[in-house]
Amino acid sequence: GQKFSAQMHDGTPCGTIGITDDGTIYGLAPFSQIAGADPGDIVVLEFDLTTQVVTLFLGDDELLDSYGSG
Repeated sequence: GQKFSAQMHDGTPCGTIGITDDGTIYGLAPFSQIAGADPGDIVVLEFDLTTQVVTLFLGDDELLDSYGSG
């Protein structure tokens, strides 16, 4: 597995995100609490494999639309 330092889109640290060898992602609770996530919200994770940092974005369908279909 791998571990990444997690930060919100504004640079606020929010723990560590881990990925197991089978692809399970864990460690989202601190981000969810800090960001005030609600059921139905969308979370986008951008991984920087060079720096081992993941940036998390919280939003709605508009956030997802901004990433397009591919």
